[in-house]
Amino acid sequence: MAELDPANMPGDIDTLLARLTGTRAGYLDYLNTILNARVPLMELEQAYVADEIQATLNTTGSDQSLGSRSITVALPTGASRVRAIALAIIHVANRTANAQNINFNLKVAGTTIFSQDNVMSFAAAEGSGVITIVQECTTQVTGDGTYAVEAEAQISAAQNVTFTTEYLIFVQYRMS
Repeated sequence: MAELDPANMPGDIDTLLARLTGTRAGYLDYLNTILNARVPLMELEQAYVADEIQATLNTTGSDQSLGSRSITVALPTGASRVRAIALAIIHVANRTANAQNINFNLKVAGTTIFSQDNVMSFAAAEGSGVITIVQECTTQVTGDGTYAVEAEAQISAAQNVTFTTEYLIFVQYRMS
């Protein structure tokens, strides 16, 4: 992924998002291959929200929402859910020359399934990066239904940090 090295980062968000869309397709193909290799004879269903959410944080001290989305899972008739995996792709842009340490949480159906401190850091310079969170959520996604997915972040310096987030839920199922 040399195109995501700092020296190759484009100056505008549209070019970066176009690159990330191509990268995301590669991640989805890879995830599909791994899931099907580990649990054969199952199909992979994905439910996702196609639009992206953009949020800018300027305050520190608590977890702040990067936006919530409801994702509907509709399995085929006769299918039973075996496993569910949540995926959040988050582009982070540090828009001021201030050092940042960023913590992330991911929630599905109101339950925190991922929580990690200092996931991403920036030196005292403007910059951007991408984090992909892939986490099992089988306990929360029990079958057909609509599930809230929400990422949260906590920044260390009260400055202009923009997050663009996209959510997906993958459901492995077995046909009866």
